[in-house]
Amino acid sequence: MMDQMLNNQINSYVSHIQIHKKGFDDNKVVRNYMAETGSVEEVLKSSKFVKYYSKRVITFGLLSSPDGSSGVSIVGVEPEMEAKITTIKKHIIKGKYLTGAKNEVVVGKKMAEKLGVELGDKVVAIAAALDGSVSSELFRVSGIYQSFSSDFDKTHIFISLKNAQKMLGLGNKVDEIIILTDNPEKTLDYKKE
Repeated sequence: MMDQMLNNQINSYVSHIQIHKKGFDDNKVVRNYMAETGSVEEVLKSSKFVKYYSKRVITFGLLSSPDGSSGVSIVGVEPEMEAKITTIKKHIIKGKYLTGAKNEVVVGKKMAEKLGVELGDKVVAIAAALDGSVSSELFRVSGIYQSFSSDFDKTHIFISLKNAQKMLGLGNKVDEIIILTDNPEKTLDYKKE
């Protein structure tokens, strides 16, 4: 049972290895972006144990509909690469996963219920941008997922990486790179490399 719980966490969101700026996990704000990802990506491309990797932007914000609002973790992802590493795409119960089109959002079933939204409905995401201003963006619900955890489903929304970078004024900056290795049992050894 413990192995299944751990695998659920790893496969749905966490991945085998995460790379981010030191201190990011303690304070997930846009100012804690990675300074340089090009050199990191070069290392990942040449590492034999890296099966896939994907870049993310992660921040806290507010998601609003005409029926209410809720605090959320906004996760900007590279849809195609994220789907090779995590299982959110497989947990879609209505609609579709992100295609990379502008202003799509995938929300959890519990979030959709709380905000009273369905597929095609509009929602507004609000978060602090890199320059300190408050940024908001209108999104359309393209998919609804249901994972192993209703708490996760209530708090995590997914948008494309490009939408997140634009909304937050990040340019090409990212907060995190997630990695799927060829052998999860060797992850601690790989991390040292």
